[in-house]
Amino acid sequence: MKMEQVPSKVIAWESLPVTVMPGATGSAQVWTSQSGEVALRRIEFSAGYRADHWCAKGHLALVLAGSLIIEFQDGRSFDVAAGSSFQIGDGDGLHRAYTDDGATIFSVD
Repeated sequence: MKMEQVPSKVIAWESLPVTVMPGATGSAQVWTSQSGEVALRRIEFSAGYRADHWCAKGHLALVLAGSLIIEFQDGRSFDVAAGSSFQIGDGDGLHRAYTDDGATIFSVD
């Protein structure tokens, strides 16, 4: 990831528009700050959220609250609790997220 065309700024997350993304179950509220090719996101997953698709894109993420399970199509999985982070490289395998009790993350992709 190159951090080109990323200006210095403070992001007031509450001032950004929220997008609600339905999952196979539950939903995710997503706030995005885009700078060039870099997207910073605050994502709040509802209890019972399960992604409705497999993702191939890489992510760096910090779980701020709750816990999240990242499962890979090849059978691997990460159980990520609040205060922990995860990283997935582009091309490291199709993956998706789910949570039983809800979670909030900050991601860079």
